[in-house]
Amino acid sequence: MARPIPFSAPPSAAFIRALDIIGSKWAILALVCLADGPKRFNEVGRALTGISRRMLSITLRSLEQYGVVTRTVHATRPLKVVYALTVLGETAVPAACALTDWLEAHMSELEEAVERLG
Repeated sequence: MARPIPFSAPPSAAFIRALDIIGSKWAILALVCLADGPKRFNEVGRALTGISRRMLSITLRSLEQYGVVTRTVHATRPLKVVYALTVLGETAVPAACALTDWLEAHMSELEEAVERLG
């Protein structure tokens, strides 16, 4: 039997848009990556294997737009761009880590299910 989603009202369009951005695979992984402190753009990119520079830029800008990440440009040569979690972003880390921890713990079961169902 399906459990009803515990919302007092149906999710708003703004809620769905925010979930689409903050709940994306790259955003979740970026949050986990930044959880241990600020990082330069390329450091985040190296940690997120498989992400293109363009997608990394889009993801970090979206998280910045939602107030989850800050972007600081240091006027050095070459320019140094550092990303860090905001106080709001830090509150999302436990949920992001819980999801990634759950995935790591259940990857074999998930892969078996995909294999079974083709």
